[in-house]
Amino acid sequence: MTPIDPIAISTVWHGFQSLCREMRTMVTRTAQSYLMATLKDLSVGVWLADGSTVAVPEGLPGQFLNTQFAITDIREKFKDNLHPVDVILTNNPYHGGHNSHLPDRGFIQPIFFDGELVFFTMVRGHMQDTGGSFPGSYFPNAYDTPRTASTSCSSATAATP
Repeated sequence: MTPIDPIAISTVWHGFQSLCREMRTMVTRTAQSYLMATLKDLSVGVWLADGSTVAVPEGLPGQFLNTQFAITDIREKFKDNLHPVDVILTNNPYHGGHNSHLPDRGFIQPIFFDGELVFFTMVRGHMQDTGGSFPGSYFPNAYDTPRTASTSCSSATAATP
């Protein structure tokens, strides 16, 4: 077995942490949502194709700790029909159990290298109004999920040039 160079591991690990911080900065600078832009109610991260966590430098644990289940659910739902231009929007607690707060929408993108799926990146942020019974999607007397917010797990494919 080849010995692992601790300098290389540290360099790669810090590179992933830096990538996530840059992702978070880009979202906070361009977000139209007050909650994401000003209050920084969002999390970003990188996961391996099997759902193992690679990097989550900062964010809210409730937004990213269950992302491995979201990835597993996405892999089962879309199987081999994931492409480099896909972005999956999800907040559905019934599929993968990866979200307990419906206004937190997750945008998950598969990352490919030489045609092989190797990573997923995720940005999950709190949206102010997501179609619940009351503005702001906070309804403490809700008796079912649709009263709180709308749910989704869908894929959007960008047009390739």
